[in-house]
This record gives sequence, C-alpha cells and structure tokens, in this order.
Amino acid sequence: MLGGETMPVIIGLTSPNCAGKGEVARWLVEEYGFLHLSVRELLEEKLGERGRVNDRNAMRLLANELRAQHGHDYFVRVLCERACAQPRPVVVESIRNPSEVRALRHCGARLFAVNADLRVRYERASKRGSSTDRVSFQEFCTQDDAEMFSVNPHEQSVGGCVRSADVLFTNNGTVEELQAQIDAVMQCRY
Repeated sequence: MLGGETMPVIIGLTSPNCAGKGEVARWLVEEYGFLHLSVRELLEEKLGERGRVNDRNAMRLLANELRAQHGHDYFVRVLCERACAQPRPVVVESIRNPSEVRALRHCGARLFAVNADLRVRYERASKRGSSTDRVSFQEFCTQDDAEMFSVNPHEQSVGGCVRSADVLFTNNGTVEELQAQIDAVMQCRY
C-alpha cells in the first residue's frame, strides 16, 4: 500500500544484452496488458539532452554517471514513481544494478531475468543491427564483461541482478518457447 491505495503489479526485467528482455516485455504488454517503462528510453532521452552520441558505451557511462550523482537506484526510483501512478500492471525493463533490484523490491516489484548463450546473443545483436549493436564479436564480449560484474556500486552488475531474480528464463530457442515459459510463470504466480 502506498498512500492508502493498492499498488499496481510491477515486474522488473534484467538480462545481458540481447538475451530477450525486450521480448519478455513485449509479451507482457500484448498478452497481459502491462504498461512498458524502460531505463534505456530514459538514457536515450538524457543522451539527447546532452547532445551525445547514442551508442552502448555512451549509454553505460552516462548510466554510471547518473547513478553516482543521484544514487545507485536512480532509474528505478524514477520509473517506480511513474509505475505507482498507473492503474494497470507495469513492466520496468533494463534493471542493471543491484541497488535497482532493492529499489524494485521496496515498491513491491518482482524481478524476472532472461539469459542466453553469448554466441546466441551476439547473433541476435548482429541481426537487430541498431546503432549500439554494430560491433565485432570481440567488442561485444568486452562490452558484456564490462556490464556483467562490477564491484563499483555506481556501475552495472547485470550478473548480480540475474542472480537476484525471482524468475529466470533461458532463451536459447524460439520466441514461442520463451513465450511458453512466460505464460507458465504468469499463470502460476499472477
């Protein structure tokens, strides 16, 4: 309860790059009526305000900078505030720091994680071809390492977030196989 009102269902999503969190978010929106909020969209907005190039490294560095300035859970606090104002369930995509997990849990949210093999994720990134995805396999691995684990509390630690998840989906197969995993969880828990 917040202010005497019932809080909406909030699910946070975490995963390494191209593991499938976007697909989980899309399925929750289309099949279960969730509203989608994204840390990435907030970062893109902030990069635009600063006139900076929108690439994966710039996003990671800006995210780390904003966490250092405003607290490790900055993004989730902003998005949870928006989520709590909604009358319907909300999915918050791109949880990347353990403090964000704690902030999610503080507002009653659950954390879903998605993972896939590194080579599968690279192939997905190559096919997606967004401005942040046009990198060699070696660069993809370097970025992945930088995002997965850090002892600096201001930086991303996706691996720590995945380990903290309430639910873990493995996404090495088809979209339909992932959707079936999501449906099974949603039918059992929500």
